[in-house]
Amino acid sequence: MEYVLWLLLLFTFALLIGIVAPISGVGGGVIFVPLTAAFFPFNIDFVRGAGLAIALTSALSSSPRLIEKGLANLRAAIVIATVSIASSIAGSVIGLWITNELPEGRHYITIALGITLFFIFVVMVKSKRVEFPEVEKVDSISEKLDLSGRWYEPSRDEVVEYKLTRLPYSLQLSLV
Repeated sequence: MEYVLWLLLLFTFALLIGIVAPISGVGGGVIFVPLTAAFFPFNIDFVRGAGLAIALTSALSSSPRLIEKGLANLRAAIVIATVSIASSIAGSVIGLWITNELPEGRHYITIALGITLFFIFVVMVKSKRVEFPEVEKVDSISEKLDLSGRWYEPSRDEVVEYKLTRLPYSLQLSLV
């Protein structure tokens, strides 16, 4: 019975995160993994796997509409996703090694997730509140791959153009 209670609590918790995360502009997995690892008695590997499922589900469910409106760029997504997938596979191998080979490996993973969440929080708090930044210089990779686009912005009643910048740095951070 206790097992069923924990699953119902987890379902309710995940549902709340599914409501709050899109409104706040943060991926559900970013919130789900650290908080679930901290407050629920589940194995960290299970929590990380569930977090990946949440992130994938939210990305896939929103993609068609975002691409249709011009708010997502499929070319950019493919470039970034390729690097992210490769680094995710490497990270999972390293994570499994840490949890299986080191005596306190699970604690190290949990601490790393907490530190990551803290840095994301700091970046979000310190970021400028610029609605439509003007990009003057685009890196050579973004320019060669034509990673730019446009969408209609109803609040301004105009078409807004966007360009990707600093793609090499973004790809390096995705690797990490």
